[in-house]
Amino acid sequence: MKIKKFLAPLLAVPMIAGAMPISNVSAANDPRIYVDIHYEDDGDIRADVMFDNLPTLTAGGFHIKIGDSWKLTYDMFGEPDCYFNRYASGVVENIPNYGIFVCFSTTKIGGRDFNGTFCSFYLEKSENFDPDNAAINIEYLNGPNSQDCLVHNNVENILHYALETSPTMLGAYEYKVGDVNSDGYVDAVDCSMVWAATQNGAYYVNDIKHTYKSIFPKAKCAAAPDANQDGWISEGDGDLMLQYYADMSANRENYTNVGKIDIFELFDD
Repeated sequence: MKIKKFLAPLLAVPMIAGAMPISNVSAANDPRIYVDIHYEDDGDIRADVMFDNLPTLTAGGFHIKIGDSWKLTYDMFGEPDCYFNRYASGVVENIPNYGIFVCFSTTKIGGRDFNGTFCSFYLEKSENFDPDNAAINIEYLNGPNSQDCLVHNNVENILHYALETSPTMLGAYEYKVGDVNSDGYVDAVDCSMVWAATQNGAYYVNDIKHTYKSIFPKAKCAAAPDANQDGWISEGDGDLMLQYYADMSANRENYTNVGKIDIFELFDD
């Protein structure tokens, strides 16, 4: 099996003196691992595995549990269509009725900083797709597939801590960027809603993700009014919506994010 070919060099990675134990991975650092789902311009659905605030790692492994709302896509070799982005050599393996197992290592002495987009994989909606049951979560499972991959550089403790402090995805919802009243269009009404809401200041999307209905009652999600998708809802987002509306009315191209379909993940944090 492919995973066995990979374990030989992985197990040869030496333990690093003074590796960080779990007690030193402070809650103040807020280490976490989560999945961010996107529509690409051609309509493909890409899921990015994100590492935030993790210390240097040498090797590790984890499972990605994929709900039955999704189907994995595969490459020409029959493997999950997955690739690494952050300097790791690794392997992925499909686990029937579960998802994928990711095992990685780096030959850099002392390990590497893997924060940011760690790896990505592609999905399709299944016939059972339901946004309320479309969660994709990273899980630490010390089982027969992963136990040999989780012992280096105290990575077992580090990943344990990160996963214990990570939010759990509850669902994944489609929305149109800039469609504040959820009528299927981005027009002057949406612009006016954003301008009215932000006249006393901007909103950070992450801060209002559970309370946004009090500000934008008809929006599908907190991210819908964030026209430039920078994480903030401000007067400038209304300006972008107005430009989009003007371009559409004049049959001109518009190269912003406005009007595109994206996915908003709801987490329990």
